[in-house]
Amino acid sequence: MNENINNLSCEIVEDLMPLYVDGIAGEESCRAVEGHVSNCEHCRQTLARMKRPMPDEDIGSEIDIFKKVRRRNRRAITLGIVGAAAVILGVLIFELFVATVDIDSDKVYCRIQEDGNTLKVTAHSLYDNPVLTDIVFEEKDGVVEVKFKGHRMGFSGIKDIKSEYSSSETIIRVCSGDLNLWDSGIYISQYASKVFATRHDFVGDPSANAKTAEALGIYDNFGDLTYELQTETEPYGMTIVINTTLCAAPGEDISTFEKMFIKYSCALMALIGNLEEVTFRFNYGGSITDSSNKGDTKEFVVPLSSADKHAGGSVKELGRDCADFQRLLNKLELGY
Repeated sequence: MNENINNLSCEIVEDLMPLYVDGIAGEESCRAVEGHVSNCEHCRQTLARMKRPMPDEDIGSEIDIFKKVRRRNRRAITLGIVGAAAVILGVLIFELFVATVDIDSDKVYCRIQEDGNTLKVTAHSLYDNPVLTDIVFEEKDGVVEVKFKGHRMGFSGIKDIKSEYSSSETIIRVCSGDLNLWDSGIYISQYASKVFATRHDFVGDPSANAKTAEALGIYDNFGDLTYELQTETEPYGMTIVINTTLCAAPGEDISTFEKMFIKYSCALMALIGNLEEVTFRFNYGGSITDSSNKGDTKEFVVPLSSADKHAGGSVKELGRDCADFQRLLNKLELGY
């Protein structure tokens, strides 16, 4: 064993010295280091230097180096965070103010004028945002679809834009998404288009009835409503129960509400296939200025024959397509 120790090179011993100094070398390695340095002046001095305490200036130098490294790392992290924030902010600004997006037709009021095979379109933004910037036309088989483009946000304050489109073919219909805008030579309001989209065949569908009433604006005018349906025998009917007391404005009376009931009844019977009678049940409180009148429960019934008379024709036929339904609304002066 001693012969092997004496044969160890200085390089191997120097590799073992850090373990020896730290006290983590094995017994055989310790004996090898001790045996070698007892006969090697060079390695003995090297081991002595390793055991000598580190001077304060060396410690300070290492601490300074560590602080510099930390400062560099902190600077790099800060720059990385600032750079990432700048990128995110840039993407956000681009998406909100620069990128062109499709604008839903529900957010735009659109007016169509037809002159031969030329369309003149005026679009008005219903809200401050999104911002309209362009109108795009796509045509197929005489049907022109109008699409609205713009930015999600903007500061221009411009709400109206105009555009024209000319076709080499006869224009049959103009639409925007699910909305009909022009059909068979008549301009169709977005109100008419949205209401007509709720058309259904059976009054026995309460959910569909509520959607039609909501689109017509009955909720907006009369507030809380409930429904009673008569679907067992003909004529099939609907009773709309108005759960708030109606009071007439100064200079008006109950006839003001009755006129509104007739208009809504005509539209409902046009849109609901087998509906033939509409009844409004309500509490009438007289004049809004007469606080002493607590109101009386009343009913106002509109049969199909009465609806036809007010419409100047069959409301069922006028509810078969969107253009005829617009003519009905024009006759009733409903939706203005």
